[in-house]
Amino acid sequence: MTLYPLLDMDDAHRGADEALGDLAWEIERLQINSGGHYPPDSAPLLEDIAALRLMLGSLFSPALKHAIAEERKLMDDEAARWEPSSY
Repeated sequence: MTLYPLLDMDDAHRGADEALGDLAWEIERLQINSGGHYPPDSAPLLEDIAALRLMLGSLFSPALKHAIAEERKLMDDEAARWEPSSY
């Protein structure tokens, strides 16, 4: 079995961004449902979440992004060898 550690990193990276997006969504829903009164200090919290998501977007260098893409291609090629070509 071949391991793909860079893909694991990419998955974790995507998961972090998704979790921050979910958190922002929950805060926005609470604000809407409370007329903007709940949760306390939600505006700076949403700004911080946006800043973290922006930082996550620039976390991986172009070289690392390229290496992840290459590893994904290797995994896809390997998977294609094991999957039947027709049913």
